Amino acid sequence: MAKVRLFGRVSDAAHGEKELQIPPSTLGETLEMLKKTFGEQFTSLVFDEDGKVKPFINVFVNKKHMDQLRGLETRIGEQDEVLIVPAIAGG
Repeated sequence: MAKVRLFGRVSDAAHGEKELQIPPSTLGETLEMLKKTFGEQFTSLVFDEDGKVKPFINVFVNKKHMDQLRGLETRIGEQDEVLIVPAIAGG
């Protein structure tokens, strides 16, 4: 099983979950499963009105940003790790 790790506000919006095991799929299928599992709070934090990942949410597969890969079409295999990390801002 692949691993999904959630950080910061993303974990909070996922009822405090920090790590999940998922079957192999695509990144898009994985994110859809997370939307269905965690509902509106998770969905509104991570996705915009068009269903795209918001700019301040970083999604990595094996430490590479999804934009450096095949985006939502990126294959997630048995040994892969997906990280969903909100951007950190300070001032």
